[in-house]
Amino acid sequence: MANIGLANKIESGVKVTEQSGLDIAKNVEGRDAKPDTSPQKTVNYAADPAYSLCLKDNGFITQLSNIITQGPGGGVEWDHVRPSTNAPQGGSEIKFLINMLQDSRDSGTLTNNPPSVNLKGILDDSLKVTHHDTSGDP
Repeated sequence: MANIGLANKIESGVKVTEQSGLDIAKNVEGRDAKPDTSPQKTVNYAADPAYSLCLKDNGFITQLSNIITQGPGGGVEWDHVRPSTNAPQGGSEIKFLINMLQDSRDSGTLTNNPPSVNLKGILDDSLKVTHHDTSGDP
């Protein structure tokens, strides 16, 4: 409630200032500086869904990396890979991560624009790490 009261006071003060014709920006530093006419930097494909999905997926990918590299001697942290008796249906942390990454990859929201293509590649690589290839190729 305090924020609403403060906002109302500020709004009232602005209205009074506008009605009085008082130039409240008169002494603001840099007021008379020339406007910046340099081209504005924009993000290509700013609306691409990969930008929002990567925020979610980053945590899963980081955790996957930790499981693979933070075990004894810099190897796999096997306790996070084995099924847990506390998890539903005997699941494991790695199984959860695989499901989350696969869901992101299969979500259908990613596009053919470069940010989505890049995220698809990262998700594909992450999923390759978690799957055993039985094709016989090294």
